[in-house]
Amino acid sequence: MHSTSKVLLILSVAIYCISFQAGAQTMPDQQSTTGPIPPPSVLDKGEMKMIPPEQGGASQIIDGVPAYSWRHGCGPTALGMVVGFYDGRGFPDLFDGDASIQTWEVLTGIASQGDGVRGEGEQQHYEDYALPKDDEAPAAIPDSSETYPDGCHVSNSIADFMHTSWSADGNLYGWSWSSITISAFTSYVSLRNPDYIPTASMYWKGNGTLTWAILTEEIDNDRPMVFLVDSDGNGGTDHFVTVIGYSDGPPQQYGCLDTWFPYGQVRWCDFATMGSGVDWGIHSGWTFSMENPEEGEGEPCQENPEQCPKPQGGQYVTGDELCLCVPCPASEATAYSWSKDGTPLSNGGRVFGADERTLQIILLETGDSGLYSCTYDDGFKAEQVFEAQVAVVERVPAISMLGIISLVAIVGAVGMRSVKRRR
Repeated sequence: MHSTSKVLLILSVAIYCISFQAGAQTMPDQQSTTGPIPPPSVLDKGEMKMIPPEQGGASQIIDGVPAYSWRHGCGPTALGMVVGFYDGRGFPDLFDGDASIQTWEVLTGIASQGDGVRGEGEQQHYEDYALPKDDEAPAAIPDSSETYPDGCHVSNSIADFMHTSWSADGNLYGWSWSSITISAFTSYVSLRNPDYIPTASMYWKGNGTLTWAILTEEIDNDRPMVFLVDSDGNGGTDHFVTVIGYSDGPPQQYGCLDTWFPYGQVRWCDFATMGSGVDWGIHSGWTFSMENPEEGEGEPCQENPEQCPKPQGGQYVTGDELCLCVPCPASEATAYSWSKDGTPLSNGGRVFGADERTLQIILLETGDSGLYSCTYDDGFKAEQVFEAQVAVVERVPAISMLGIISLVAIVGAVGMRSVKRRR
């Protein structure tokens, strides 16, 4: 073999190896293409075995992941459930109000909507990108994304950062690309609170990076995932789901909230690679985590910061100072409201801290006896009630030292007389 041929052969092998390695690390970008109603070919959840198999296997489900219905795209809705979960786990700025249910504030955070008419009134995600509706069109109809950022509202929802329905990206109404999932998560979180530290990673089932070990580790540590799957088994991706559980089986399965009715019912699917004839086969998956900053709201909760002698209540005497403190967990952002026997307390006179974590009442009186309660949230948007029973008794008058000496002398004298009489 000539030297030139050898060089060409070596170069060909090197190029092949480099291409193979690159293929092992990345996979082609894929879309979701479903709408608010599952395709006819997708098996209804009511007809499925909606409990994990128990043939000797273990199953695990994360508690507290909110079940949201399809909101202008399965991608932002599935990602929104992850955001809503963390909103109730110490990151309360991600959605306004209670994120455990799909309120208007949650809907707005997933995909913002204005007056519902393109070019008239308030323009948000829906008006800029979902209109004109093209979900049944053969190709994307141009929308405001064609001139972004000119003529567009300022991005304020998950769907904005995920480029859902953007005609400029080739998306029809409700469609999203897989490659932008991570940036959508981190950008939205940073918008809501720049101090939060979001992280996310992407894995592919086809090249072996999305493993069973990754799934079980995330679920066991209460970290919901997102999968992009092929719901109807036609060999192409079409739907994002929020993964909240697993079952060892056999077969090994993942449990997900699929954004379709009934919304809170977990769908169990085989942990299998996407392919023709494989319903709910997996293309890719994402892990997510959140951290608070090292300072400020992220500082550990300090028990009894005012060093109350009896922070949980107890018995006191008149004239003492009452000092009650709500136990951890609690945060600086928590709102407190103290009451006594059901009547709200207010600051003033002898009362201090009626709207703070530590309640103080000076110069106690017997009338201060009763059940003290504080309504607050524990930093997870869950209302809590702390109760402390307080009893105030009259102080026994102190006997002076002179009185004690006189009493001892009298008792001693009486004793001496008794002894003399016996003699």
